[in-house]
Parts: sequence; structure tokens; C-alpha cells
Amino acid sequence: CNSTQYLILHSCDLDDSHCSAIAQVLDGNNSIELISMAQNERISAEGWTTIADILEKNYSLHHLHTTADENFCHARFTQPNYVSESSVPSDPCRTKMDFYLKLNCAGRGNLLVDSKSDSYMGWIELII
Repeated sequence: CNSTQYLILHSCDLDDSHCSAIAQVLDGNNSIELISMAQNERISAEGWTTIADILEKNYSLHHLHTTADENFCHARFTQPNYVSESSVPSDPCRTKMDFYLKLNCAGRGNLLVDSKSDSYMGWIELII
């Protein structure tokens, strides 16, 4: 089955242990394209780092929603007034998430998984 899969965990009171479980699901999963983890105030910088680290190995995730107002291919974190500073990822973590999500949106998975493609031309097109 090649259908797009969504994991909607909006306002589920997630914490860092849930981020570890989500990272395990994403490790090797090539069908989940969108995860909504918006409004989970108990996720600390450690949990966000766990999610950012797994994005290096996951090629299918294109959208990571962490707030209600998201743009595609970004891990945007608009901090509402009621969210504590400790429950949002650091700037380097945000940058890392954005980097891998943008690569995935540009087709990184196809270049790394499809051995029949001309990888040099594919990577040149990805970079351009």
C-alpha cells in the first residue's frame, strides 16, 4: 500500500518518552508524511532533539506540525504566550528539523532509495 499516512497527536499531552516512541516508529518507516504534535506542552528540548535526530534517517516525513499555524516543509515553532520556554526546541534543533524536512520535500528519499536512478543528476537537480 503506497497511501500517505498521517500521525495526528495534537493536544495529546505528549512528553519526552512519547518522542522516543515516535522516533522508533519513524526509524525505517517510509510511509508517514505528516505528524502533528502541536500543543503538547510537556515536550522538552530533549524530546524535540530526539525527533530532530531521527529525521536524519527518515526520508518520508514532509510535515511536522508543532503549532496550529504551520507552513509546509518546515518545523515551525511559533511560541504562544501560554507555552513555557522549556517546552520549545532550541534554534539549532529547529534548523536541523527544517533542513531534513526540506530535503525530504525535495525528494531525498527517491535519490537514496531508488538505485536505478542516475544519482549524480538527481542530486544536482535536488541542489538546484
